[in-house]
Amino acid sequence: MPVKRVRINTRDATWMTSKLKSLILEQQPAFHEFGTESVQFKFYRNAVNRKLKSGKATFYETKNETK
Repeated sequence: MPVKRVRINTRDATWMTSKLKSLILEQQPAFHEFGTESVQFKFYRNAVNRKLKSGKATFYETKNETK
């Protein structure tokens, strides 16, 4: 499996993981090549949204446990 470089930005939200960033990078070419109504774009859009929701939920879950 090839290694992908992902930039880490200090301004990123804490739930912004390298996996989420790589999914977003895979989503972008599908958008530009096929448009928003394509199956490829919808697949990546849904994957990004699922990963984002689970990341936020995990973040707030652990934040509430530490209080």
